[in-house]
Amino acid sequence: MIYNMNDNLDFVKSIECGNARVSDEQIKQQFRPFVEAVARRQVRGGNPTPMDELLAKGETGLVEAWHRYNPKNGCKFLPYAVWFIRQAMEGKSY
Repeated sequence: MIYNMNDNLDFVKSIECGNARVSDEQIKQQFRPFVEAVARRQVRGGNPTPMDELLAKGETGLVEAWHRYNPKNGCKFLPYAVWFIRQAMEGKSY
């Protein structure tokens, strides 16, 4: 699948409205570039963990954020997910 920013924005909007019913694999596939960007920042920030391991941990954090996300709280999904992704990459529990 080719990454398309417009598709991603539509997907995020449907999540934030509570309209999307998607699987964990769809979440991982759709937000893979986002998790990669967070992982690159971790590496540049001095995290010695290999990139592939950071990506695996980041996807775990992303799925956890997806399961805990409640659009009624008024928070956007991506900023909410960043916290979970970083926590997972740093090995902290949430």
